[in-house]
Amino acid sequence: MKHGHIEIIKERRKCHKCGKGELDTRIRRGILVKQFLFWLPIKHYRCNTCWGKTYILGSVWRIAESHENSLITT
Repeated sequence: MKHGHIEIIKERRKCHKCGKGELDTRIRRGILVKQFLFWLPIKHYRCNTCWGKTYILGSVWRIAESHENSLITT
């Protein structure tokens, strides 16, 4: 009988410019984004490695699933 085990891992998204750093520092959004796109969940982040700035739609957290199957005999 096989039972599946799902482990949910929360990790920050990687910078799309350098590919190494994590987007962990929130910075202020621009005035145009605040005024015209206030209804969207847009957030402004800075990379902790290359200091590149990027906008993220939604959450900065990426959810990954780790599947482990085990065989149980009785």
